[in-house]
Amino acid sequence: MSTGLVVDPTNDNTEAIEEVWSNCEKETAKRSPNEFRTKLIASLRQLACDAKESRAAIAKGVIRNWIPDKNDRGTFTTQLARGLLGEDGKPCAATNDLAPDDISKLREFVPKTESPGTAPATAPSKP
Repeated sequence: MSTGLVVDPTNDNTEAIEEVWSNCEKETAKRSPNEFRTKLIASLRQLACDAKESRAAIAKGVIRNWIPDKNDRGTFTTQLARGLLGEDGKPCAATNDLAPDDISKLREFVPKTESPGTAPATAPSKP
């Protein structure tokens, strides 16, 4: 195991790797927090919903790592849950592969006033 952790001086690409991560950090810092969340939700949704193989395992991993155990209906969690359930206006192939307990967990984060395939309820506008 230690051999895998020791850098071979003849093939040391540590600086190149550091530059890639540094550039990634700089580009991320240019985005607003809202834009970052939106892109993250889209990426996680695409990762799970559009996978050609192992969709259920990928979706389960996304749920386990990105959907909290407590009922915290933040915008991020609600939007991701709706996406994984295919209730954001786009079908999600992984939904059909999910176990009932995963579906139940996602449903905890979708407001009860919504029905499948509808947009989230909005407050009435003030005159």
